[in-house]
This record gives sequence, structure tokens and C-alpha cells, in this order.
Amino acid sequence: MRTQSSLVGFSLALLLPAFALAAQTTVSLGAGYINPSTVVVNAGDTVVWNNVSSSQQVVIANNGSFQSGAIAPGGQFAATFNTGGTYNYYDNATGSAISGTVIVSGTSIVPQPTYVTTPTQSGVTAASLAAEVQALIAEINAIQGQSGSGVVAPTSSGACPQIGRVLGLGSSGSDVSSLQAFLAANPSIYPEGQITGYYGALTQAAVQRWQVTYHIVSSGSPSTTGYGQVGPRTAAAMAIVCGGGTYNGVGPSTGTSGSNTVSGFIQVSPVSGAAPLSTNIVATVNTANACGGATYTLNFGDGTAPQLIPTAPGNCTQQNQTFQHTYQYGGSYTVTLSAGSHQSTAVVTVSGPGGYSTGTTNSSQPTGSITALISSGPAPLNATFYVSCASGLAYDVVFGDGTDLGSTGVSQSSCNGGLQGVAHTYSSNGSYTAQLEIFVRNSNGTVTPTSVASQPIIVGSGSSGSSGSNSTTYQPPTVTPNVGGNPLAVSLQYGYDTNGCQVSIQWGDGTAINPTGCSTFSGQTQTYTQTHTYAQAGSYTITLQRASQTNSVGVSITN
Repeated sequence: MRTQSSLVGFSLALLLPAFALAAQTTVSLGAGYINPSTVVVNAGDTVVWNNVSSSQQVVIANNGSFQSGAIAPGGQFAATFNTGGTYNYYDNATGSAISGTVIVSGTSIVPQPTYVTTPTQSGVTAASLAAEVQALIAEINAIQGQSGSGVVAPTSSGACPQIGRVLGLGSSGSDVSSLQAFLAANPSIYPEGQITGYYGALTQAAVQRWQVTYHIVSSGSPSTTGYGQVGPRTAAAMAIVCGGGTYNGVGPSTGTSGSNTVSGFIQVSPVSGAAPLSTNIVATVNTANACGGATYTLNFGDGTAPQLIPTAPGNCTQQNQTFQHTYQYGGSYTVTLSAGSHQSTAVVTVSGPGGYSTGTTNSSQPTGSITALISSGPAPLNATFYVSCASGLAYDVVFGDGTDLGSTGVSQSSCNGGLQGVAHTYSSNGSYTAQLEIFVRNSNGTVTPTSVASQPIIVGSGSSGSSGSNSTTYQPPTVTPNVGGNPLAVSLQYGYDTNGCQVSIQWGDGTAINPTGCSTFSGQTQTYTQTHTYAQAGSYTITLQRASQTNSVGVSITN
């Protein structure tokens, strides 16, 4: 019997003359462009993408037939197209979905294109040779039909497959080996049990049996319905079943019934870069097509408020939602989509400390305080928090109602030792806890948030409108228009003492101030004046908050 190695040698000798006629076309991937964006090649030709930019690039076919993964600056990705047709693709590393097209003419040579990514640019000859070797391996496996030698997998489930791309005929790599080991755990799905690292006819048949068993798809082709191809939905279903869950009422063992009602997966792009790193996160929920309804939680992993994704009862189809999120600081963040016992994760790696290039490592617990001028009252409750943090790089206030300062607010915050005002409106009745989180740099250079203080907030019934012991009753403020002869300028006169030295003034035109300075007073009520100039004439309502007391006064500006 001819061995695998001798068969490879024989096939190489047999097939190399045919590949000697193949041509190669080079495409450049730059910062925001693909040149040329459309190329025309013959079946059997190779297209080599050169990354000429200073950042990573990713080439992905629209139909999932090829995907490069991250191409490093100076690196290459080569694909040999053996099937005629039009292949539309895009480069999503820049987030702007720059597109290109490969038009393949001529008679098909093998069922699917093969491809290889090289870490550094090593010349046209090396890239072409690597692609041709991949094509030869595909041809050999196609001839063998995967019926020759191979490693038979044990009948244990082993590790769950880690699939981050579309897998189909012609794919090869460790993810294919992981897929084959998963399928081989069930002899009725993959009786051959061969772990070759190549996606051939036997692997495709096993995937088709698996898709039929779990009611995903039972007819069509990889290009039309995904039948026999491992795409995002099939990969997500495999992750659920491998974790012990059920999918479409079927459990890990064939025929096992179940009532799995939550399932989903996430896709993050990009998954690495320098801070601040803006990402797009696509959350796909209810991939099991359950009808019971559920609420999924998308946690970004950086201490900011999570996003809730509800599915209504009776909605039996999967849903997609896209979120934009910016990671302001360096570190490794785990993005998690969860509901009930189901959980899907992705890791985002951010280099550098972002906008904060200075600061020392904090080996001890950071300290800070958060106090609300008004901690209770009817909805809508306008609360002003005063934050103090002497150590750390920046802070975030998580308001307890599903919101926080947001990426922009966090990037503009700093720990300088003084009091800083943060305004927020609670629109619904309930009890909330606002938390102060301080970002510190760890010994390994990453930056993480730490919760250091909290402030309870009560909105609605049972609220008294008071704020602790600060119960001083102040005289209403007065407004003087036409200050200095300017018809757009007003002055606001108000009194306060040490109980009311945390003051908030909202001028009614979208601007506000938080004046300080009353700490020099010793219990005596003092009169203070603030001036403001409006941009245009109109009627405005000025709102003054002093400790537990809120006053509003109207002013009409004519010009």
C-alpha cells in the first residue's frame, strides 16, 4: 500500500507541471484603499494581497469562501482561486468596509479556493509557492476522499471547538482539527473519526449530519443555505451543545430533548489595537429560535454599564444588534453576552494607557468619595453628584439605572484632588445606587476600574427630597436682567452657608455651573452673585440647587 508521504511525493510530481502555468496577481492593501480594487484572473491563478499600511488588515470574502485573519504590516495573504465566478470581498480592519472584487474565468479545477497567510512579506515566489502547496494538499485529499490514513478520534467530547471563521471544503488548520474531534465524539455523526486538519468530503458529510440532527439546515449547498459549512450559526450551536446545553430541543446526545430558550454569539471588530480603541460589536441572540422571550446582557468588560438586549415572547427568530464601544485604556477585556446559563465571550486586547500617558502604578486601593446634592425626590429627579479622587488616572460614575458617563465622559475626567460635579437625571421611580469607579494602572501596565464609593438614590414614593443633615431653608433667589447694559446678560443672587456650599445652577439654555468657595464661611448665610450671558433672546427657566432645596425662577430676555 502506498504511504501518505509517498502519495504526496507522487502527486507533487504529477501536478506541478499544471501549476507551472498558473499566474499570480498582486493587490496592495493600504490605509483606506485597495489597489487595484478589481482583478480578473483565470481558474488556478493566485491573488496575493500585500499589506503596505502600518496597521493590521483583514480580508474577508462576502460569501465566507476565504478569510485571511490579521495580516501584519508588511505581511501577505495569498488565495489560489480554482473555481470560476465572482468573489466580492472587503477589508474591515479600518472599520469602513473597503471592498474589492476577484473575477475568476475558466473551468474549475478543484471545488474550493485555498489560501495561506504569511506573517511577513517574504517575496512573490514564497507566497506563490505556499499557495500552490495548499492547493496540492487539497487536491491530494480530494483524491483520497479522506478515506486513507488518519488519526481516529476517541469517543469523548474533548475540548469545545474554537471556530472564528467560516469553515468549508478546502479549509485547513487547527480549528478544523478541533471541529473534527468534536464531531467524532458522536460515531453516528462522524463514524470515520479522522482528525486530519483538512476539511474534506467526510468532514462535510459529518457537518451535514450534525446540522440535520440539530434542525439547523437539511438541504441546499454551502453557498446557498450553508448546508455542510460551519458558519456563525452552526458554530454558535456547537458551542451551546458542547457546553452541555440544548439547541432546537436537542441535547448533546442525539435524540435528547430539552427546552433551551437562550442562545447567541458575538462578533467583535477589531479585536486589538491602541487605546482609545473603537470597536463594533454585533450581538446575535435567540439563535435557537426559541419563542419564550428572554433578556440578554452584553458586558463590555471594562467596568462601563452593560447593554440589555430583550427578546419578546412569541418572537421565534434570531435578532442582530450592533453596538459601538470605545476602550479608553490599555488592557485585555472580555466581552460577554449572557442570558441564564448561556454565555458567549470574545477578548479585546488594547495596548497603551490611551489618553493618559502619565501616572504611576497604584499598588494600593484607590480612594475617593461621591455625594449627591439631592439624593431623593419625585421623578424626574435631577441629581448632581460631587466626586473627589486624589489618586488614579480617571474616574467613571455608574448611575445605577443602566447608564454611566460613557466613553467621552470618562476620557474627559481626571483625578486632581478637587470636587468635580456630575449631573444626571433619573426618569423612573425606584431605588438606585450610584458608584464611583477610579481607573488605576496596574503593575503590568494595564489600566482597570475599581469601585471605591457609592451614593444611594431614591426616586418616587417614600422620598422626602432631603439630603442628609443639610436641611437649611434658603431665601428664593432673585434675578437682575440687563446687567451692565447688556440685554442678554443676567445676574443671579442667592444665599448659602456651609450646609449649602455644593451649589448647582442650570441657566435654562443647556449650560450649567457648579460654583464653590463657601468653605470659608462659618455658618453665616452669605449672598453670592453669578452672572450669565445668553446667546439669544427668549424665555428661560433658571434652576438653583442648594443642599436639599431646589428653586426655579423664570427670566425673559429681549434684544
